Amino acid sequence: MKRTLLENLLTWKGKPTRKPLLIDGARQTGKTFLLQELLGSTFENVLRIDFLESPELMEAFSGSLNPDDIITNIELLTGQTFEPSTDLLILDEIGECPRAVYRS
Repeated sequence: MKRTLLENLLTWKGKPTRKPLLIDGARQTGKTFLLQELLGSTFENVLRIDFLESPELMEAFSGSLNPDDIITNIELLTGQTFEPSTDLLILDEIGECPRAVYRS
């Protein structure tokens, strides 16, 4: 099962114009592990934001919902750089930040 999940994630990663991926499910079932430990090793860097541990990072979504603006805000708030083409951004406990799951 782990192999099938990883293969699906690698297919997503390989898409030239991949869109954000939302993995939904019960808490404490291994979603973050799957992304961080398995898929994360295929990216140059992994930036994980946990909205329960760091609610102040919701500020990244308080203004414009343009992806470039959000990335800039995340970089400013975390002090870390992020390159969408090579890095993985994990927004953990995203349900705590409703604007982060905004759909137009």
